[in-house]
Amino acid sequence: LLVCCTKDAIGETIMKPSVTLEERYDSNPYSRGAGQEKEGDSITSVMPQFEIVDEQKKIRFNALYRLNSWYYLKNTNLNYAIHNATLGMNMNISHNLSLRINDSISYAEDTLVPSDTGIQIGQTGVISNNFSTIVNQRISPNSTANITLINSIYEYKNPAFTDSRTDSAALSWAYGWAADTSLTTTYSFSKYYFDTNGGDNIKSHTLSLGIAERLYPTLSFNLSGGILYWPDLDDRFNWTAGANITKSFDRSSLNISYTRATTQASGLANAIMMRNSVLMS
Repeated sequence: LLVCCTKDAIGETIMKPSVTLEERYDSNPYSRGAGQEKEGDSITSVMPQFEIVDEQKKIRFNALYRLNSWYYLKNTNLNYAIHNATLGMNMNISHNLSLRINDSISYAEDTLVPSDTGIQIGQTGVISNNFSTIVNQRISPNSTANITLINSIYEYKNPAFTDSRTDSAALSWAYGWAADTSLTTTYSFSKYYFDTNGGDNIKSHTLSLGIAERLYPTLSFNLSGGILYWPDLDDRFNWTAGANITKSFDRSSLNISYTRATTQASGLANAIMMRNSVLMS
């Protein structure tokens, strides 16, 4: 549920305060294994944010601060908060070519769950930085191509955990099949670096297909699926998937999504794994 406030415009500068509320249920909040006692818990997330946007004729700058706070109904010792600051730039280089640059840094003090990964690691401070560059080229009236470059870094206050860096590159092509339907294919390559004595690196290749459909002006969904190849892990294969449905209202929206994707081990080890998540916001 997104609760958005009014916008105060001063010339071409816009200030946008908002609050996002999420409610979810975790059947195993302590990530206990088979044979161990498990008790589920309800989790409420409150995320106030404040964004400043400056729009010029061909370029747009934005700065954002967001506080992500999670509150457990029963296991209050798991409560935590993450501070996030983001700077971004969108530039229209030409009629068919655009550039987007985004840099985001997050900090969590003594949290059990670092930002983005969702894996419990024991309480420690976590700093993460994500830098991305996206180039979008319109090829025809119905198709576009994107090149995406991403660099992500996770550093942990406790030296017992493993710092990591991920470099990713992706090439995607989207085709407008109909007025309200689009098809997408994406190839991506990622390399995971781990700060260990052996300096272990893991490479990952992904090829995926997706479809997005707007059923009504206020209701849309998308589905995707793909195959993963890990040459450094005994040439193993795996699969990815995603599903999302969004309903818009006058001043809010409801979103339900499922994602199966690769994640690194959040400082626990020099390893990558699959993560399944369901989110309602």
